[in-house]
Amino acid sequence: MERTAKEARELFEHAVAKRGVRLNDDADQPDGPSASWRTINGDEAQVVATYGGAFDLIVVGHPGEGSGYLSNDTVQAALLATGTAVLVAPPSAPETIGRRILVGWNRSIQAGRAVSAAIPFLRRAEKVVLFSVTTGAKQGPATADVARRLAWHGVVATVTEVPPDYRPVGEVLLTEVHELDVDLLVMGAYSHHRLRELILGGVTRDVLPAAEIPVLMAR
Repeated sequence: MERTAKEARELFEHAVAKRGVRLNDDADQPDGPSASWRTINGDEAQVVATYGGAFDLIVVGHPGEGSGYLSNDTVQAALLATGTAVLVAPPSAPETIGRRILVGWNRSIQAGRAVSAAIPFLRRAEKVVLFSVTTGAKQGPATADVARRLAWHGVVATVTEVPPDYRPVGEVLLTEVHELDVDLLVMGAYSHHRLRELILGGVTRDVLPAAEIPVLMAR
């Protein structure tokens, strides 16, 4: 654990030095980006659950093969116990993030929260696609209504709706990610009860282990 912490600190210091980011523990220098470092001892998932609600965004490692030190328990703690948006980083660092964004819309409360959390990314994107598989499983705003909402934020979004087929929704979503060559996926997490998704499968469970790009999620 000490070795992991040391290596992480070295990576952090290299990253901020390379980009010329100031080190500052207080919010008294709002002009430009700054960074700070904090080490907290304890069970990884419990630490995230306890402190995660104090931040705008939690970044966690990919929960599948090659995820490194972060565990699936940590990802679930970030998604289910904090109320904070979570960015799941892929196993390999992407060349870009947020230039081409696909929003997976299923009319759920969780998807709505993910869209709200993603607005800073969406406003800077070159291309935004609102993608929906029209299963009719949930009642909520139509995809076109979300597009109109985003327009008020200066986001021009393309709406794509497809009928369900024999494939799981998560597989359809990942296929669209690949075909459109997007570099950020936005979606709600655990729209159904988590236990139901873990036992029966669900979009969250299908997407997270297989995604090769960053995924921004909210619960």
